[in-house]
Amino acid sequence: MPALKVLVLLSVCLCLGISAGTAEAAAGPSAPTNLTATPGNGQVALTWQPPADTGGSPIAFYTVTASPGSFSRNTSDAATTSMTVTGLTNGTPYTFSVTATNSSGAGPAATATATPQAPPPPPSPSIAVNAFITLDVTAGGPNTTITVSGGSFFANQQMSIYWDTPTKVIGSTTTDAHGQFGNVKVKPFAGDKPGLHHICASVQPNPCAQFALQGAPTPTPSIAPSPSASPSESPSPSESASPTPTPVPIPAANNTNGLDVLLKPPFIFLPFVAALALLAAIAYWFIAASRRRDATLPEAAITHRTTRPGYGLTDFDVRPAPLGPTPGDINPAPPAPPEGPDEAPPITES
Repeated sequence: MPALKVLVLLSVCLCLGISAGTAEAAAGPSAPTNLTATPGNGQVALTWQPPADTGGSPIAFYTVTASPGSFSRNTSDAATTSMTVTGLTNGTPYTFSVTATNSSGAGPAATATATPQAPPPPPSPSIAVNAFITLDVTAGGPNTTITVSGGSFFANQQMSIYWDTPTKVIGSTTTDAHGQFGNVKVKPFAGDKPGLHHICASVQPNPCAQFALQGAPTPTPSIAPSPSASPSESPSPSESASPTPTPVPIPAANNTNGLDVLLKPPFIFLPFVAALALLAAIAYWFIAASRRRDATLPEAAITHRTTRPGYGLTDFDVRPAPLGPTPGDINPAPPAPPEGPDEAPPITES
């Protein structure tokens, strides 16, 4: 009986140990560590590190959620430890949760809070880089009235108009809502020397316009006539000799005889033109004469021969009849009878 109790106790202890080991092996991972949330324009960038305890099995992936909203997304693998959540509303605080999941399931979540914000507007430039001024006149004397105008300044900007240096102020103005001003009447700074000067605005970039200051005209002093003791008699007019004409020499190069004219263009080219025309006429005559040359026909002698065939004669015995009397003939041969039908010679029996 005691042995049976000992066996039962041993079985219970063994079962409890196996159950405890199984429960310990099936535990999930702990929460990810070092979760940070960096806000941006309508988005928040999240980064984290793997949990300190993986629960006895490797991490499969991480799950990121955002609240308020229904954003929930899993990473592709355990190596991904960052994610940017977009489509958020600027100025709204969000709570982000990241959990790690292994084969046993998901572990506890790590949380962080961030509020997306729109980027601040770029600072407005402090210098109107395109500002300019113009003058209605660019030259004049010390008392010249100059009308100054300007544009591309900042709206409602106050400024002074100075002559060469900021200490020589000759006027002031304020721009309108469009950064422009006009009809500012000024005069050259008193006491400056004539020359090229500059009229500028006191605000940056200190645009200037040039003005040529002209000196006042110097009056010509008149010479007072000195009194004379007695009026002097005017000299009597004397006859002046008639001027002698002075011959004007003509340079040799101005000789205009006929030979000199012929030896200069365009007359110098006339002999060459005439020679070319003569050669062209000779060539034309030669070609025309060669085309009119009559072609000679070859000479040929025509001989008419008539023969009368004879029986018993060969072709070699046929001789042409003499055309006239031969030197051995005493009497001329009678004229040949007119041709008629050929008659066969009579046949004699021997």
